[in-house]
Amino acid sequence: MAFNAPGDDADDDKLDDYWHMSSRTGRTKSSNFFDDFSPDNDGRSVFGADKSQALSFKETMKAAGLGLDEDEEEQDTIIDWDGKLSSVTFSTKGSSQPKPPRPSTMPQSARGTVGVTAKPARTIASSYATSAPSGAVSTRNQPSGMRNGSVLLTPDSVVKGGGRPHSASFSTEGADKRAMDERSTHSTGSSSASIEDAIRRDSKPTLAEMSKLQAEVQALRRKLKSVERSRWAALPVADTVTRIITGEPYSLEPYRSLQDKLSLLDVAIGYHDGNAILTIVMFLRRTLSKTVFYDEMRRRPVAASQYIAFIKKQNEQSDNVASEMGQLGRIEDAALWRYKEATENQVPHGQLMNLKEVHSLWFDKSATLATESEHIKEHISLLNRQLQIEAMDERAQREGKPPFKEFPRKFTLYFKSVITTLFYCCYYHYGEPEVSVGSPLGMRQFHKLTEKQYLFTVLLSRIMLRRWLDLDGLLTSKNWRGKATMKSAVKFEQVVEILVQQNAPHDALDKYLKYIEDPESRISLAMKLTRHAVVVDALIQVKDRQRLLKYQSKVPGGTPEARRIEDVMRNSTVKWKN
Repeated sequence: MAFNAPGDDADDDKLDDYWHMSSRTGRTKSSNFFDDFSPDNDGRSVFGADKSQALSFKETMKAAGLGLDEDEEEQDTIIDWDGKLSSVTFSTKGSSQPKPPRPSTMPQSARGTVGVTAKPARTIASSYATSAPSGAVSTRNQPSGMRNGSVLLTPDSVVKGGGRPHSASFSTEGADKRAMDERSTHSTGSSSASIEDAIRRDSKPTLAEMSKLQAEVQALRRKLKSVERSRWAALPVADTVTRIITGEPYSLEPYRSLQDKLSLLDVAIGYHDGNAILTIVMFLRRTLSKTVFYDEMRRRPVAASQYIAFIKKQNEQSDNVASEMGQLGRIEDAALWRYKEATENQVPHGQLMNLKEVHSLWFDKSATLATESEHIKEHISLLNRQLQIEAMDERAQREGKPPFKEFPRKFTLYFKSVITTLFYCCYYHYGEPEVSVGSPLGMRQFHKLTEKQYLFTVLLSRIMLRRWLDLDGLLTSKNWRGKATMKSAVKFEQVVEILVQQNAPHDALDKYLKYIEDPESRISLAMKLTRHAVVVDALIQVKDRQRLLKYQSKVPGGTPEARRIEDVMRNSTVKWKN
């Protein structure tokens, strides 16, 4: 480290006068060295008013190697030597770019640079004591020789003859070496803070940042409270129901009173929207007591029907569905639901037991279900009869008894209807006494079948078995004089149709075609079936000569029908209508 010659004491005296002058140069007591180079200064410098002789603050700091940058700056607090606070802006970008080389010489106008004559050396303590009233020391981004507002000088920087720190002259040679020595010695003493402490101290938020964060927290709390309050703010009932129908977001929780909930249900019923009705009904079921819920639902049949349809579709247990229907006053629906569940059992004996239980619990004691109770009794009797007949006929078929040997059974009798069971009994048990379990007459009597239902079924079974004598017995009746006549509840046109369907012989067709009372119907049906004998007899009966002559061309020659026509035409006693 090099010092200036001692012959420059005159210049040092001028510099000392600068630090102690107050109003002589127009400066105030609060001014300091950095004021001359601040951006707000109009270009004045310590050494005169000429701007060309003075460097700006930024240029001086750059020349000193502090690496200020115009793009990214950082403001920090400095403590003036007179005890006041001011701020200095330092660059934070210089660390990422290479610093310019430290100049070997510095202008005369820069304070603390080469070219200033050093005073005789003094001790560090006395120098600091005499120079404390003026100047500024930065508490951040300081050179390694300054920490926590204290001036740290290496032994080489102490000037003989009592020189002050601000007037000391440092040589630029070996600056890097001195910096490394200063870094190794600044950790001793109360003024030497570690780098980690400095970083930790710098990471603490400022008062402005803390105030801003607290304001944001308060705003978020107010917003959260507003959202919580709005969650319980009930919209108009019509708007909420419209949201349900259109699929928009909605909430039913704000409606706390019973009146509001019932208003929701009434509006949904008025809109005739099943989804909205069901949504509100389920909300009422969850939030109301069972007594209140069932009472209000009984007063609103539309909502009750929608709710019942929903619980049926959910395939819930039959007990729960029937119980819900009973609570809603739908006794009939509950009984029919029980009956439906009982008939779904595909085990004959199990279904019979279920039907008996349902009848005794739901139908037998209900005055409004008297008709249905009779039907359930018939169903039970039919299933019981089917069980007995099936067991008896299965044993007879194994033994090879008639008619099962000639006409083996093709299906079981379980779960068949009354008419099908009657046809089965007519097919295998015709002619048995009425007290027999398989008697068709006994079935007709118990199930109160009409004569037409019974006769039609018996005729079909007798025609399929080709039992023509049985057929004549069914179609013959006696008048009050005891005279037998061909008459039945079934029209003979229908009998002929059954005979045609079952491929009956022509003799049977001609026989029963003649029993058709209306001649025109008999002629039309006989022509359709090409039964010439019946057509010729009917035309002769109605004395229609023109139609008979016209039909003669359709009758093959040499047949009995052709000869009958010729004989009638030659007979002069016949009185024709035309």
